Amino acid sequence: MKNIILTITIALLPVFSMGQVDSLQHEILNYDDKKQEIISNGRRLLLDSFLEDDFEKVEEVKNYLVGEVENEDYAVFYPAEYWFILYWTGEYQELLKSINQFDSVTVISFQYKIKPDNDLLYNKLLVKTSQMKDFLISQLQKSMVAEVDKDFLIMNLSYLLAGKNDPDITQDMLNDMADEFLGNHPNSEYEDYTRKNIRFRQVASKWGFGFEFFSGYGIFTDKLSEEYKNNIPIGVAFDICYKDFTLFLRDYIGFSKNNNDWDYGTGVWEEGSQVRIFLPEASLGYTLFENNHLKITPFAGVATTNIGPTEFDKDEEPDLEKVELDFTGTYTMGLNLDIKLGRSKIPMVSYNKPEDSYWFLRLRYSYNNMGFDKKYDGFNGNMHYLTIGIGGLGRAIKRDY
Repeated sequence: MKNIILTITIALLPVFSMGQVDSLQHEILNYDDKKQEIISNGRRLLLDSFLEDDFEKVEEVKNYLVGEVENEDYAVFYPAEYWFILYWTGEYQELLKSINQFDSVTVISFQYKIKPDNDLLYNKLLVKTSQMKDFLISQLQKSMVAEVDKDFLIMNLSYLLAGKNDPDITQDMLNDMADEFLGNHPNSEYEDYTRKNIRFRQVASKWGFGFEFFSGYGIFTDKLSEEYKNNIPIGVAFDICYKDFTLFLRDYIGFSKNNNDWDYGTGVWEEGSQVRIFLPEASLGYTLFENNHLKITPFAGVATTNIGPTEFDKDEEPDLEKVELDFTGTYTMGLNLDIKLGRSKIPMVSYNKPEDSYWFLRLRYSYNNMGFDKKYDGFNGNMHYLTIGIGGLGRAIKRDY
């Protein structure tokens, strides 16, 4: 008997299983999300009432959806939709409260809610609000809300309408409105929202960085000119800018020859031998004039100068160090004239981020007080040089709050 019951049970198992599947399938096919249906129907009713200019009904439906249907899981309106509705119903205090509560926490919370189905509510609100903007502003101005609230809501309405739907409202216009509002109402409760959402100005960073490769001509004076020919330099420079100040870090390497035989005791450094001038420099400049084409920057700073045989010659004859004028303190001053060549298409100070950068041709005059006579008797003289360089300078672009 037990074997018979077991056999029947096993045989009926597929039947029971199929019955459960059919029941679940029926439940799925007939599932009706009441919450979503209420939201969808409510939005359609509100839209129809809006198009019929029945704003009492619009307010009634809005209140029901927000008060009875919306919860932590379901959203009934997108923020812009809700604000447009409040402009039309004239509920300015609720509108101000909602805007003031719009922050990063609100945005994150909204992202995790189930959104309304796609419909035409937002588009219809946007189009009609744009068409009737002047009417809404006049209604607002007639209201009893405070002046600061009126000014803010008028500005915010333009912000909501900006874009393709109203191309006359540009970001520059919004920036001007925001600047005027912030100037007329300093430290208002709407300042943070205005700066973070409506006002969008971009400015170059106070800090900038540049580089330059240069060559030119260096002229010695007095005793130095008697001992060495004028030199042709090559060099590299780096600019570190802060506002209108620039720190120039330069490495000047001059190529020259000596004019006379030098007897250094164990040999003679013959006339016409190769000479190297090393002039590392750190100078500070201040930009007096700058526009889209030119930049003029006088500078002054300190350096150190070395004049002597090449390293190769000193390796061949170590005693040549005796004819070397070792690194000595130098003072430098002069003027940079940068001719701007155009915007850079490659990043100079950042990777894949906006920046204000350009290429330049730099003419630089510098007077260098060598100071060798303080260390080597009779070696008075200085150096003037004029260099021409090619380089670039960039500042990161950031938002100005």
